[in-house]
Amino acid sequence: MQKRYILDNDGTNIFAHPDPLNAEVIDRAVQECPDAVTTYLICPNWCGKFFLPTQVGEILPESCAPALHALLKSGNDPLGMFIERMRSTGRETFITYRTNDVHGADDPNHPGTSQFKKAHPDFVVDPTDKSGNWMARCLDYSRPEVRDYYLASLTELAQRYDVDGFQIDWMRFPRHLSGNHTEEVWAKRGALTEFMASVREMLDRVGTQRGRRILLSARIPTWLEGCRKVGIDIAEWNRLKLLDFISLAPFLSCDFWMPIADFRNLFGEHSIPIYVGTDLNHSGRVHTPESYRAWALSMYDQGADGLNVFNFPCWTEYLAARPYHWIADLDDPNKLVGKPALYTLINSYHRIPGVDQTTQLPVKLAVDESAQLKLRLPKLALPATRAMILIHFGRNIEFTINGQSVISRSLPLASDIFPPYLDEDSIKRQPKREDCGIFDINPKLLQVGENEMRVTNQSGQEQTVNRFDLGLWY
Repeated sequence: MQKRYILDNDGTNIFAHPDPLNAEVIDRAVQECPDAVTTYLICPNWCGKFFLPTQVGEILPESCAPALHALLKSGNDPLGMFIERMRSTGRETFITYRTNDVHGADDPNHPGTSQFKKAHPDFVVDPTDKSGNWMARCLDYSRPEVRDYYLASLTELAQRYDVDGFQIDWMRFPRHLSGNHTEEVWAKRGALTEFMASVREMLDRVGTQRGRRILLSARIPTWLEGCRKVGIDIAEWNRLKLLDFISLAPFLSCDFWMPIADFRNLFGEHSIPIYVGTDLNHSGRVHTPESYRAWALSMYDQGADGLNVFNFPCWTEYLAARPYHWIADLDDPNKLVGKPALYTLINSYHRIPGVDQTTQLPVKLAVDESAQLKLRLPKLALPATRAMILIHFGRNIEFTINGQSVISRSLPLASDIFPPYLDEDSIKRQPKREDCGIFDINPKLLQVGENEMRVTNQSGQEQTVNRFDLGLWY
């Protein structure tokens, strides 16, 4: 299987940024990409509008992207400039296409909403929804008109830009077929299969004209149940040989364990590379170097053919110096061994029930009630020389790991094991130090694979465990 290290850029940090946009800015963005990245994905659309002079849809309004419009008016195509510059580095360069970007969909006057959607309000998956739920406003691919519109858009991109491939991003946002129950959605799965087949056929046609194959991948849920929930018949897609590889990814979150083997078993003899992705956050916290390392080691241990890091260039737009060194070594597990790592139990923040895997946290405990938790560790995580566990609402919790009782320390108090990156939103979610318990544990208590843990509420009142972290040093 071909090993890839994929970086997925949503494009807003370049094309919808308030700062000036020119060739120098594009060159800097390309130069900042870590050398280890083999495959770069750039997104051409935000909400329902685009960063290019499109004839199918509409350009993102000048009020949202003044620098983009200034460069377009000068006769330049910023997206084309970026693609050409990135390909000149020798990296595979893909367009990643969001199949249903519904940012701000509750606002009827949102500047990113396409004219196609405005003209056809009945084409969304749930026209009767009054809750303001963004995903109820996703376009319904069971309608031929919707499939035709998106295929026309992808065809325009394929004909306009000389890229190595396309990623169809079904996770941004993952609702594409009408129906309020999984079985209703699954019954319409043929619409998504038909769409993917039409994209494959179109790319083959354009590729023949160029004298080379244009690759096609898909970003899909991390488990087969999630694929069924969305209406993605990945077994049929693979049987029809529509895809060159897939990326498994949760919605705006992170999984430290994915059932990759289930997909391999499903594919059988016609196996394709399986890459795995994470968003910029885990449980509502921005990834740090330590959590990236733990995630990457976990994914390689479970058999991933490579990684797909999503949205990293997006959030770093708010920093003066973008910390690409945090992710520079994720391509090789041997580069990560022996460096501090943060393993965490994922909570339900930014998780979509049924689409994403279920989480162990949060867990609500009555007085004297106990809960069993499991933490998986990869082979390369051990042996460690030091280990520490942090539990939010752990100050009055009895804790055992693999049958051994561990006592929390009195001082110092902390709400993180490793220094976090805190923006305005994550500060609001940060627990109080006095509500967290720190447990210094003997690393010899840890084992490769599942570690069994038991927490018992001894606080005298109902408590909720929201955070569980394990820090390892070497």
